[in-house]
Amino acid sequence: MNSPLRFIELGPMPFEEEDIYTPAMHRVQRMESLRPMTSGEILNLTTMAFREIGMAILRPTFSAATLVYVAFMMMTQLILPQMFTTRAPHSVSSQVSEVATTVVLGIFTALPILVIGLSIIITHSVHATADYVSNRWVHEGERQARSDQSLKLTMWLTLRTLVFACSGLLITLFLLLASALLNDIRPDLSAVAGGIAIFSSVVALAIFLYVLVRHSLAPAAALLENAPNHEAPRRSIQLLRTYRGAGSGDDSIVAIGLSLTLLGLCFWGGIEAIYGTLGVIPWLTNVLGRHWWGEIAMSLATGLPYLFAFWVIVPIYSVGTTLVFFERKIRLEGYDISLLHDELRVKR
Repeated sequence: MNSPLRFIELGPMPFEEEDIYTPAMHRVQRMESLRPMTSGEILNLTTMAFREIGMAILRPTFSAATLVYVAFMMMTQLILPQMFTTRAPHSVSSQVSEVATTVVLGIFTALPILVIGLSIIITHSVHATADYVSNRWVHEGERQARSDQSLKLTMWLTLRTLVFACSGLLITLFLLLASALLNDIRPDLSAVAGGIAIFSSVVALAIFLYVLVRHSLAPAAALLENAPNHEAPRRSIQLLRTYRGAGSGDDSIVAIGLSLTLLGLCFWGGIEAIYGTLGVIPWLTNVLGRHWWGEIAMSLATGLPYLFAFWVIVPIYSVGTTLVFFERKIRLEGYDISLLHDELRVKR
């Protein structure tokens, strides 16, 4: 079954020398498939595309998913626990200093690993989806070389996106630390500082979600249109914003994100249920608990559901956002018409 968005390159077709109908028929079929789609149709197309190109993405990105998993484990097992424990319970300034040190440690250790892992997955996913959309067969080595060539661009773009998305969270953390110091110096103003910190946390979450949605097409714009790093997010916002008669593309991104969140929860819950049914955790505790490295091995074993979730869900999200990128170009810019014009010009 042909994808509703497959176009660009038909390749050599098996038709007789005097057969003038087969090429025309393929052009008509291709034009019928190029159309704006609803969020549900994009979700169906994402599933269909991943069934075909999933292994081509998953094979070269397992090590990258492992990097994302390592960064996640560093944040949850090492950095975040340090933010809620202190060695100086009677000194607020010392507690603030400890939290600030922990945040800096996370930025300079876990963040680079996360950026590298996500960038590798995103780069492979975007290129594989573009090949799928264009109905173009590409050797895995060629796609790997192309992904390696554009990896640096994706890394800077991913870092830029994460910094913008987390800027509100960092400001909220700063306000929380400031409110703690203010409460220690001026207890009568602690309520005001706490209220500001709570309000800023809501705003920070809104900023985080806004950036993730509105900048979601930036990797496709950078890799497929050669948009510079500072222009790719603007291109993404341009394609997703609301236009009269065309609507907004945000609902498609949100639908993909919510669907994958539910999928991730089901995936994680299923593996946890298997662990519980088979008694994996008690068995591992009994076997590994006697060794000095047993706690580390236990953390890695119990975190395997997260590893497999990162390995599968991040590529699906990238495939879906790349398909939305093409759909918005068709809806807003007549991308399908320009492709037909280019083909007819070549035919002449």
